[in-house]
Amino acid sequence: MDAKKSNLIGSLLFDPLVPAYARPEAFEGTVAVVATPFNCYLRGDDPDKTNEMIAEIVVDFMKRYDLPFFGQWEQGHLLQRRGFGSRVRMMDTANGERAESQRLGRWAAQHIKEECGGTKVIRVGMPEHLGRCVAIDRYFGLEPVVPIACEDVPYDDTKRPGTQRWCTSRPVFSGYERLVARPGTVAKLLLGAF
Repeated sequence: MDAKKSNLIGSLLFDPLVPAYARPEAFEGTVAVVATPFNCYLRGDDPDKTNEMIAEIVVDFMKRYDLPFFGQWEQGHLLQRRGFGSRVRMMDTANGERAESQRLGRWAAQHIKEECGGTKVIRVGMPEHLGRCVAIDRYFGLEPVVPIACEDVPYDDTKRPGTQRWCTSRPVFSGYERLVARPGTVAKLLLGAF
């Protein structure tokens, strides 16, 4: 097994759920903002509180550093509504599709390297999900920095079509992340399905 895979496995099995937050000076030299949706809401429905807050954080960094956005529909269409259309890159997903974090990480890394000429990105999302996302980003050659503003992203326990029941509270998601998501990602890596 190569060192890159070993490092990812070690990160997934032993790193904390919430990664270290970056100091403000760490955002200098970033080339893009990447966000991972959390939970799911269907096209045509109002956004949940979680994805709305993730989009708000993204907007702040897009404005402050004049950066493009790479992510999925859950935040991308909110950014388009706010006038950022030309700077929004969205990975294709079906309505209500639960795209795996490694799929978004691979897609974002490929497009950021091609379009932005660098690898240092601002990574936004739900804190307990970001540890896995950051490890995956590094595996695909990105250098993510995580803003402390992510600490304020709330869980939304509203029942709606598309809701992922493991994403509605911190205790439930933390258990899911440790017992299902991270071991599942390791298994896919070992089986060559990553």
